[in-house]
Formats: sequence, structure tokens, C-alpha cells
Amino acid sequence: MKFFLITLCIFSFSLSYSQNSFSEADAKAIINTFFEGFHKGDTLLMKSVISPDLVLQTAYSTNDGKNKVSLNSIEGFIKAIANRPADQKW
Repeated sequence: MKFFLITLCIFSFSLSYSQNSFSEADAKAIINTFFEGFHKGDTLLMKSVISPDLVLQTAYSTNDGKNKVSLNSIEGFIKAIANRPADQKW
């Protein structure tokens, strides 16, 4: 009986602290929302699905052939989206 109660408690605690499932459809919905905002220039829509801890990196090659990675702020990216001309399509 004691074993049964301990097992029941462990099982119920594991269910109460388990994470919600996150499906492929959920991921696609987030990506679609981001790009919908991106193409419309709607930065509020984009920010609604961006993590506040997002790290934005740019990988490129310099003129002399060296590979570089630079860290950028997401705010700079958001400002570029917000300030682009309406006739410019990305």
C-alpha cells in the first residue's frame, strides 16, 4: 500500500510539473506570424512572437576572405523594418 501511494504521488507530481506540448504546427504558426509582420512592416506583430532574449547574429565574409560573425541588437532590426519605405519589398 505504501509503495502504491508513493508511486501515485510521484506520478501526479510529474504530471502537474510537466511542460505543455509544443507541436510542429505551433512552431509554424509562430514563424508565419513573424513573417506576416515582417512583410507588412508590422513590428508589433513581429515582437509578439520574438523572445526578449533573442540573439541576432550576422555571418559574412570580409573583402579579404575572412569569415566573421557579428552580434546585433534586435531593436536595430525592428527599426530597419519600421523605417523602410512602403514601396520597398523584402
